[in-house]
Amino acid sequence: MNKNICFECSNKATFEHHVIPKELGGTKTIPLCSDCHSKVHDKNLTSMKVLRDQSAVKRFENGIHPSGRAPLGYKWEGKKPNKYLVIEPDTKPIVEFLFENYGKADQKFYSLRGLQKSVLENFGWKITQAGIDNVLKNDFYIGKIKYGDRPKVDGIHETFITKNRFTRTQKKLDAARKR
Repeated sequence: MNKNICFECSNKATFEHHVIPKELGGTKTIPLCSDCHSKVHDKNLTSMKVLRDQSAVKRFENGIHPSGRAPLGYKWEGKKPNKYLVIEPDTKPIVEFLFENYGKADQKFYSLRGLQKSVLENFGWKITQAGIDNVLKNDFYIGKIKYGDRPKVDGIHETFITKNRFTRTQKKLDAARKR
């Protein structure tokens, strides 16, 4: 480890921070810049929950899905804290199938139940009707991300459902709910 570079952010290190306080017998130190060192000693930031939340907000503000389960058709790649979502080639066709076939005049595909049976027949994949409904309503597939109660923002992930197809599907879902 380079003692001149901050362990956390790679800026010029100005402190040797004890991982375990000296008073408690700690001997190991890590180099930190003044900003990172002040964060370590900020009582408002020492909670892991606060730090995780701040990290998630920062990822969200940069258009990166902050955390949680990957939507169907995507998978997590990379390691924390630099994990990101990429298209999952094995499940992407299922999502495309759902969007392409929901609400078609063919009775087999018109309902969520029909799609559920077709996904099992065509892909050997079990998915609930609620799961299908969640996929069809999820605007992550057209590039939007959400975190907590914050307004949705444009994500930087690759998409594979067009806005036009997504909008048509939403209209069909709304019409089915009104029946």
